[in-house]
Amino acid sequence: HICARILRHLMPLLTFIARVQDGMLLVASVDRPGSDTDDTEVYKQQAKHILKTLDIGAPSKCSIDSGPYVFHYSIEEQCICYLTMSEKSYPK
Repeated sequence: HICARILRHLMPLLTFIARVQDGMLLVASVDRPGSDTDDTEVYKQQAKHILKTLDIGAPSKCSIDSGPYVFHYSIEEQCICYLTMSEKSYPK
């Protein structure tokens, strides 16, 4: 159905929740068709790398471009990071 295809492009494709202190992944969700492809693994590794490099001095909100996608993260109370990856057209 065409509406389902349009909505799929308007949703976050990857969502991670992690501790800022050590980058420990608490929750992971990947919502992409064919999410076991090599490019999905590349983006998952990029997300994990972002989480590992954060510390309490990091900006509380940030967007990071990555090819056709963008990672958006928000750090709450300097301890939990919510990170999503979406198409660049997805609103912040």
